[in-house]
Formats: sequence, C-alpha cells, structure tokens
Amino acid sequence: MLTLMDKADPLSPLEVLQLAVDICGSQAEFARRIERTTQAVWTWMNREKQPPVEACPFIEDAMKDVRIICETLRPDYKGWEILRQSYRFGAAHSDDSQAADDVKGEEAKVTV
Repeated sequence: MLTLMDKADPLSPLEVLQLAVDICGSQAEFARRIERTTQAVWTWMNREKQPPVEACPFIEDAMKDVRIICETLRPDYKGWEILRQSYRFGAAHSDDSQAADDVKGEEAKVTV
C-alpha cells in the first residue's frame, strides 16, 4: 500500500522545463528543436519560471518524453485537448503545403 510519504512530489513547471533543456544538452539546442530563440527560453527559465501556453505543444512534440507534456509544463492551464487539436490541425496543413510544394518542384524538374 502506498502512503503519501512514498509518493514523489511532481516536478514543478520549471523543473520540467529544465529537464527538457538537460535532455537536449543546452538551452540553444532546446530552442532550436522547438523553433524558438535562446533568449525566449532564457526568459521562460529565469523570469517567468514556465513556458507560455502556446509553446507547450511544440515542446511536447519535440521532446517525445512522457515526463515533458503540456500538463506538466503548465498544470494551471486546462484547455490542452483543444490546443493540441489546433496544433495538430496547423501541423497537418503545413505538411500538406510542403507536400504541394514538393509536387510542384517535381513537376518543374520534369518540364525542364
């Protein structure tokens, strides 16, 4: 039987963010993976102590680690399912745009 003493405290949002940076090896590599600036990451870690809500799906997607998910990065926000759907919808459409660009590029190669 588990008692409260046996259960580890969950990581704070800052600790989860630090874990993501540690996995990447540096703030610069973490920023590159999530397509943000190193200055933004520094601000999240040193001033805000958590990432902005809109960055969390990018962090979750880039890290692919069960400990680093939107809910642990920002436990105060409750609309993750809606935001994830919006994120995935946008990513799917950008993939479609890239695929269309690839097809146009292939057509150009054929006609040249």
